[in-house]
Amino acid sequence: EDHANEGQGVLAGRLGALRFEQIYGTDWQDLPRDNAVQNSCRFFGETQFNLCEPFLSYWQRNGGLARFGYPITRQRQENIEGHDYTVQYFERRRMEFHPENVAPYNVLLGLLGRDVRGATVSSGLSNYTSPDGAWSIQYPAGLLHPEDLGDGTIVFISNDRSTFAAVDSYIYPGSAFGNTGEELRNRARDTLARIYGRPVNETGIIQQPGGRWQTGVSFSTDKGSQGAAFYEQRGWQKGNNRVNGFLYGYRSASPMASSQVLAMRDSFTPLADAGQVLANFFSLLHDRRYAEAAQLYGGSYDVLRMWNSDVPRNDYQTLWDRGCTQEGLMCLHVRRAVNQQPASATATQFIVEFAFDDGELFQAEAQTQFPFTVDQQNGRYKVMTMPVYIP
Repeated sequence: EDHANEGQGVLAGRLGALRFEQIYGTDWQDLPRDNAVQNSCRFFGETQFNLCEPFLSYWQRNGGLARFGYPITRQRQENIEGHDYTVQYFERRRMEFHPENVAPYNVLLGLLGRDVRGATVSSGLSNYTSPDGAWSIQYPAGLLHPEDLGDGTIVFISNDRSTFAAVDSYIYPGSAFGNTGEELRNRARDTLARIYGRPVNETGIIQQPGGRWQTGVSFSTDKGSQGAAFYEQRGWQKGNNRVNGFLYGYRSASPMASSQVLAMRDSFTPLADAGQVLANFFSLLHDRRYAEAAQLYGGSYDVLRMWNSDVPRNDYQTLWDRGCTQEGLMCLHVRRAVNQQPASATATQFIVEFAFDDGELFQAEAQTQFPFTVDQQNGRYKVMTMPVYIP
């Protein structure tokens, strides 16, 4: 970089700091620091890291602070092009110790210009929609490419096979109330075994990992990979429960930072049809996730507002909470849709049965089937009918 206008001449850019953040998904300033100088090392109070051999002599002989900047990490192990090396990051460079080379060529500089440029060019996201149209996800097309493993599993994997992220989406043909948490985790274990070709080493159970995900497992492999698998179930299709899973794994040479993996997970979007939206709406009400349920409702709130004059008009969460828990709305799971037919160019009318948690069919004055309308508003399906009311 030409900094002549600042009186500094030509300087190297801060590629060390930039590349570290790309790989690890965190700022170097968030790392634990050295408290004091170590023997035979040089301590930099500016960044609070030591610079020791084999990198100290190289730093001193080849330009020092002007060329490399301050150290911004301790020495650490990193996989570079399939081999584990001791490295240390500086503001402008990364030094690598290559014991296979004789001195002075056993300390080399990382190819950060190439790596930073490649990561920047490939960081653009592409949208992928599953072959059955059930979900979509955004993925970094320059880093990963999709492969269909069959049985509902799409794997997005790097060319060097060091990193994968996968979506496992399938219809569970059991009861309308779906799997237990352990059944979901068993699916995670089975899917990981299919991806790796062998069972993995489970390292923990993850409950409520964030967003829509309900449960999962963390894992490692005998070859040094690690990762996690998250599963959730929400929505019905033809009376059955759809299960969605997001899984990922990586070696230390991963081309993706953890922030990219989680961003990919969070971009996962079920592409529900009108019937699934109706079932999702009632599941959210039943589970007392009222704020999320309100996003799927497009009908009138006049009755709820009349019952709750002390609640602000747009406090939908409280309105649904009182309606379902205090005022007689039957916020139950959909047991099945008996019939559906078009009600207009954008709306569908469903005839629906409901069930209690024990599976018993809900009925009101001998009626077991109830009409509900789902309409499209601004391209999104919304439930237009209030739940059944029992005084």
